[in-house]
Amino acid sequence: MIRQAAAALAFAWITSGTAEAQGAVGDPRVETLDYAPNRSWSINTASDVTTLVIVNPGARIDTVVMSDPGAYQIGVSPVRDALYVRPRRSDARGTMTVTAGPRLFTIELTSDAAAPAPYVVAFRDAPAAPDLPSPQNLQPVATASGIYKLAGDKSLRPLSVSNDGSKTYIRWAPDQPIPAVFALEAAGHEETINGYMRDGAFTIDRVYDRLIFRIDKRQATATRSSEKRSS
Repeated sequence: MIRQAAAALAFAWITSGTAEAQGAVGDPRVETLDYAPNRSWSINTASDVTTLVIVNPGARIDTVVMSDPGAYQIGVSPVRDALYVRPRRSDARGTMTVTAGPRLFTIELTSDAAAPAPYVVAFRDAPAAPDLPSPQNLQPVATASGIYKLAGDKSLRPLSVSNDGSKTYIRWAPDQPIPAVFALEAAGHEETINGYMRDGAFTIDRVYDRLIFRIDKRQATATRSSEKRSS
């Protein structure tokens, strides 16, 4: 079961040919790497965390090759712009080679328990793009498809839930625990939601009437209402 990771994108600076994010600003669960040809990167992973690796905006992943296919579980996001990476064993390591159009990403994956392991790694074009707004400055958004009413455990409630009619966007504060996300089907059955991070929002490629956020026995909900906010 893939654990969802949510955080706003933070920026980092790359200083060598084999580069790691250093001095990241903001959420320590996020690393942002500048893309450049003929460069390799190192990403540390943890055995109990699924790391989301987002390639450059607009790129589409064509191939993924692992030097040791048994070391990591690799999944591709529905729109093929990101990867889910999870180690299969505590000492997993290997080289992941990703092609996305004309771009080549050579990434050394490690599993060092003594080193930080990010939830999200996002590539960007250099020079750096403008800083994205931090989640605490984002306000809940009402759309033409209705607004969401939050209930339940306040520590699990997101900062905002919105949709554009086809996708749902969820934002949490950097210091919040990240819950698993479920949807309630019309028949009353729960289904696990697999989303991906984009522009600091956890994005789901569907619109659900009811979402459930859960950690252990704690639970919060977001229910979509047809009521529209007046201007």
